[in-house]
Amino acid sequence: MWETTDFQCRRLAGGVYLLTYTLLQENTRKTRRSTIWQRTEEGWKIVYHQGTMVQDTDGA
Repeated sequence: MWETTDFQCRRLAGGVYLLTYTLLQENTRKTRRSTIWQRTEEGWKIVYHQGTMVQDTDGA
């Protein structure tokens, strides 16, 4: 089971956008994801992607 939350999209330049979100996999593995998308003549292309593990800060 995968759950995605906290979507944000920010324009970086003409036709270039940064998408960020949180991904929770199997209710145990949480990562913060960043993907840079660029519009090309062929359509939208990913030019960069990163996923970073995060820990909950709720004291649990």
